[in-house]
Amino acid sequence: MKIFKWIDRTLETACFIVFAALILVVVIQILSRFLPFSFIWTEELARFLFIYGIVLGAPLAIKRKEFVNVDMLINKLPPRNKRFYDIILNVAVILLMFIIGMKGMEFAGLGVGQQSSTMPIPMAVPYASICISAFLMVLYSLHNLMEQLSAKRGTH
Repeated sequence: MKIFKWIDRTLETACFIVFAALILVVVIQILSRFLPFSFIWTEELARFLFIYGIVLGAPLAIKRKEFVNVDMLINKLPPRNKRFYDIILNVAVILLMFIIGMKGMEFAGLGVGQQSSTMPIPMAVPYASICISAFLMVLYSLHNLMEQLSAKRGTH
C-alpha cells in the first residue's frame, strides 16, 4: 500500500533525525563539561529525544518483525501452526497497545498545564509519546495481521 510506504519513509526519516539530534545534544553535553559554562537543558532534551527515537523506531520493528523473541519452539511448529501463532500474537499486541494508547491519552492530559523544568516544552509532549507509540504499533500490527490473513493457507 502506498500509504504505508509513505508512513515508513516518514518514520525512518524522523527516527534518523531524532537520533542524529540526540547524538549532537550528547556531544554538546560532554563538551560543556570542559567549558567554563554549561548547558542545563541538554540532559532533559536528550531524554526526550531518546523517548521519541523509540516511539518512531518501535513501530518499524513491529512491521519488520525485528523485536527480540525466543523462537526455538515456534520454529519447530508446522507452518499452519506458526501462522496461527503469528495471528494470535498480532491480535494480542493490537489489544494491549489499544489499551495502553487509551491510558496514554489520559496520561498526556496530565501534562497539559505543566512545563519542562529546563526548556519551554509542555510536558504533554513527552507524555503523549505513549499514545503515539501505541497508535503506531496498532497500525503496524493491523497491517501485519491483514497480510497474514490474506496470505495463502499453509504458507508463511
